[in-house]
Amino acid sequence: MSDIKENIVNSIKTLILPELSKLQEGINEIRIRQESLEKQMVMINENVLGNSRRIDDTNRRIDLIYVEIGDIKKEMERLKREDAVTADILHRMAVLEEKVLLKQ
Repeated sequence: MSDIKENIVNSIKTLILPELSKLQEGINEIRIRQESLEKQMVMINENVLGNSRRIDDTNRRIDLIYVEIGDIKKEMERLKREDAVTADILHRMAVLEEKVLLKQ
């Protein structure tokens, strides 16, 4: 009985233990790769966060530019109205000047 037990143990040691060692080596390699991938993912996430912040800053600046463009547009419209009023006043003054000169 002892010989059978010993044969079984030897068979296990001969057949299964080397396979288990290979599996353990494979698992260790996978862990190393996983750690490397995790580090890469951390770096990628940091890069994405940095890009996101820069995009947010750019969007804020674009929004401010739109506000400034709106203010400039309003100012231009006001100046156009003033120009129209000034042109009308100058035209009326020219007409009055002609009337005054004709009366003389």
